[in-house]
Amino acid sequence: MINKRNFSMTNRFALYTLFTFLLLSALPSCAQRNTSSSSVSYDISADFTSLQNDILKLVNKHRTAMGLNVLQMNDAATAEATKHSADMAKGRMSFGHDGYDERMQHLTQKLGTLHATGENVAYGKLNAAQVMDMWLNSPGHKKNIEGNFSMIGIGIAKSRSGYLYFTQIFLLK
Repeated sequence: MINKRNFSMTNRFALYTLFTFLLLSALPSCAQRNTSSSSVSYDISADFTSLQNDILKLVNKHRTAMGLNVLQMNDAATAEATKHSADMAKGRMSFGHDGYDERMQHLTQKLGTLHATGENVAYGKLNAAQVMDMWLNSPGHKKNIEGNFSMIGIGIAKSRSGYLYFTQIFLLK
């Protein structure tokens, strides 16, 4: 989770350290697939449109229940999120937020001034409900989902071992 507004380097390091600790403590539960009859399965191919749309619906359902505006899917943010997920899934980048500043710079070049940005990542053999539950049970990720944003990009990629890598990018123009 990243919610970038003017963090000092010390604050960024502290957030990174906290995120890493939380991530490492949560990895076993993140990687397990729910095998209950209510679990949703997807065709795990190169096209994750259905899964992306389900995540968007769940994000907006949660935001509406909280009295917040719905987020609009943004193609440029989705492209950046998808590239980040693919980089993590293929091992070109470690799991996390490496390259965040560059992604936001690319989006600023494409979209103009951004007043707020945020990012959530996750991985596992997860469906939309499972990844959303994971994010909503993490205070930092939940803060991004409930944040003052107007647009979202959702990227998903699959690793050779079958794990899905998820990236959400939140933007306020």
